Amino acid sequence: MSNQKEVADFMRKAGQEVATELTLDIDDKTCILKAKLLLEETLETIYALGVDVNLNFDRTSARVKTTEDVNLSKTREIDIVEIADGVADVDYVNMGIANTFGFNHQDVFDEVHRSNMSKFIDGHRRDDGKWIKGPSYSPAKIAKVLGVK
Repeated sequence: MSNQKEVADFMRKAGQEVATELTLDIDDKTCILKAKLLLEETLETIYALGVDVNLNFDRTSARVKTTEDVNLSKTREIDIVEIADGVADVDYVNMGIANTFGFNHQDVFDEVHRSNMSKFIDGHRRDDGKWIKGPSYSPAKIAKVLGVK
């Protein structure tokens, strides 16, 4: 059984909807729950990495829009057990989101991986270690994978 199907079993037992086909017909309460779960597990993983998160808000908006709105600082030792737990929890939540909206997580992952690998054709490494796409980069064709226009 795939991981996504195992998460679907959990969701059904928890009384959550599992879509059998692609849908956008998801109520606000469910969207907020999924966002809250994803943020909670992501923040727990970041904490396990020994990193503190401070948000930089301007006075007119309280929305975090990019990583430029976040200040990260390494303040503690890492906790490998909590990192592993956090990574699995984030994966679990993400597969639950895929189940809620009715798409195959693995198919989308495979397309994103294909796209990411194209960065190595003529991309470069930024000073912070992130790999930047070059002219031969091929964007992920998510809409095609989902069968939408």
